[in-house]
Amino acid sequence: MRLLHMEGQVIDHSIQIDSNQALRAISLCFLCRDWDRGSYLLETISQNVPGYLDLDEMRDHSTDWMLATWVGAIYEHNGQYDTAFEWYLWANEVMETQREGTSDDEARRGSQSSIHGGELFAGLIRVCLRYASLSTTNPQPKAPIDWGLPAPNWTGQALVFLERTFARTLLEFLIGRSKTDPEIIEAWAASTYINRQITDLTLLLPNKSEDEGKKSRVEIELDRLRAESEKRPMPDAQISQVTRSLLSATRFQIDPESICRVIPEDAVVVEMNLSRGGLILFCLTTAGVVSIHQSERTILDLRRQVLRYVKRLENDQCSRDELSSLIMGISREIIHPFEEVIWQKDHVIFVPTQEFNFFPFSALTFNDKPLFLEKAVSQVPSLATLEQIVKRPHPGMLPELSTIVNTHEPDASGPKHAGEPVPMVGVGAAVVSHIFSVPPTDARYLEEAGFKNIFENSEIVYIGTHGAKHELSPWQSCINLKDEFRVMEVAKFSSKASLIIFGACMSGLGRVTVGNDVLGFSHAVLQSGAGAYMGALWKVDVSITMMLIVVFSRKVAQRTQRTTLAKCWQEAQKTLYNLTTDAAVSMLQGILDEWETAKQKWHLEHLAKGGIRLLKRLMEDLETVDFKHPYYWAPFTLVGHAGRSLDPTISTLCRAMTEQLQGDSIRLNSLHEASLSPIAGIK
Repeated sequence: MRLLHMEGQVIDHSIQIDSNQALRAISLCFLCRDWDRGSYLLETISQNVPGYLDLDEMRDHSTDWMLATWVGAIYEHNGQYDTAFEWYLWANEVMETQREGTSDDEARRGSQSSIHGGELFAGLIRVCLRYASLSTTNPQPKAPIDWGLPAPNWTGQALVFLERTFARTLLEFLIGRSKTDPEIIEAWAASTYINRQITDLTLLLPNKSEDEGKKSRVEIELDRLRAESEKRPMPDAQISQVTRSLLSATRFQIDPESICRVIPEDAVVVEMNLSRGGLILFCLTTAGVVSIHQSERTILDLRRQVLRYVKRLENDQCSRDELSSLIMGISREIIHPFEEVIWQKDHVIFVPTQEFNFFPFSALTFNDKPLFLEKAVSQVPSLATLEQIVKRPHPGMLPELSTIVNTHEPDASGPKHAGEPVPMVGVGAAVVSHIFSVPPTDARYLEEAGFKNIFENSEIVYIGTHGAKHELSPWQSCINLKDEFRVMEVAKFSSKASLIIFGACMSGLGRVTVGNDVLGFSHAVLQSGAGAYMGALWKVDVSITMMLIVVFSRKVAQRTQRTTLAKCWQEAQKTLYNLTTDAAVSMLQGILDEWETAKQKWHLEHLAKGGIRLLKRLMEDLETVDFKHPYYWAPFTLVGHAGRSLDPTISTLCRAMTEQLQGDSIRLNSLHEASLSPIAGIK
């Protein structure tokens, strides 16, 4: 018995060694994309390590979804699609189960954006598209329903998997919020935010040996946060309610037909999947998927090209010709395959991968010129999140615009904040406020409660004050009010705004961090209930940006029949792009005149001590400004429901109809879906 027992231990240990070697070998075949050797390896492992690649055994004893992804990819690239799909589906099931059990928002967010998670969904999408291409052959592949999948066809199922790679945490929060008492969800968001801070700051704790006996700033802040957390414990019943809502949201089934119906009639959507296996693009309209493009351009290849372009673009000394040459290769992959469809529409909406979070899509080439000269351009985190935003009840009459401004100029009479002075921001804020006949708010005196009131009860909010990055988490980047306000906290709000504009200059951020800040800022704004977010992708020229924002505000204020946020932004960009020196001088003179009127009306002398001086100097130096350079017209990204109609007659009609149908939730939801589409609303 002792001998058998010892032999058993030796055998088990040998199998463990073989299993570890098998895992490393499979991963190397996947990373090197050596599919022939991978096929031989799987066959050898099956013979020499019994049960290791038995899917039934793995379902009972393993949770290694990354291994399953690698195995699935090897089978897929050797033409064994059914076997590959089985492995992919099991890997997806395990990953989703693990995700459901993760309470931390950032950890759930990371599960979809990890390299291996991206490769898994890319594999699922490819196999679905392969099945779609075989649907007219004999014998036909099994239908999605035969695999227990919800979509009516394989193209639709590929779209479902594609959507599940984007903004899942944001989507789950939006769905969960709609099913939970607003006060409870706000309390939960506040509690989650505090716990997130505690987790992040714990990573910054210094070694005790460095400064014995003295508390660091991190430790002091941690003590404060822990005390605050103890003051606001959530009752178990409330936590359970939120948990149930978010848990049901994680199992939310995406309906491909439903998410396409929220695409505006005048818009086309380009949705991206990028992996080591190549690029997959879906072109969609309100009618559904109209075209699909696949390319061998890999995630590493395109990321390198995007970074090179953005790095050059951040420096306005790089010539337009050089930038055009750099962006042409990206445009060939993303725009050119769908040119025929794009020609038929007025608005191009992108659903980007994280590699494109900081990329100016309006600069892509279409018809041998920048895309925005022909089409309005915006982004959405996903079509499923757009569907949730569109379904929200249309708000009642709100103040049209609120501006919050801090020029950071020295002022002996007021509080001081760190940051480079930006006096031109004061001029712009005053003029924008005058356009909408609403006085600006001085951020230096604005407390959180006042900011919350403005954020929740204005149709458009323009925030012109410096920001400060957070080293670990973009969600904790700050803007300067009376006190520092962490951007993540807006997720606790219940905004009714159509648009939140962050004019904050997040100077000194690295390229990838800028992309992450766009992700953090835009998702927090959309999570708050606002319809859309606008923010800078790089450190902007504040003078030219002031001109751009003023023109945009004038377009919004006009509110013609077909006015949408995306169209207004396109017209503002085109106006700036086409400026001559004389036209620019005339525009600045008009801004100067309007500033004088606003200053006298609201006593705003403190807002532009140096701004007027800079403005007059700019009027003398405009010959040196190349308005056609994308550094000036491309720095802002518009994210969210940018196709919403701003026509006041449509809004009034929608409000009246909403009140009439208040008791009928089904008809009410249908009304909102129709009223928030520009074309449907006009009809």
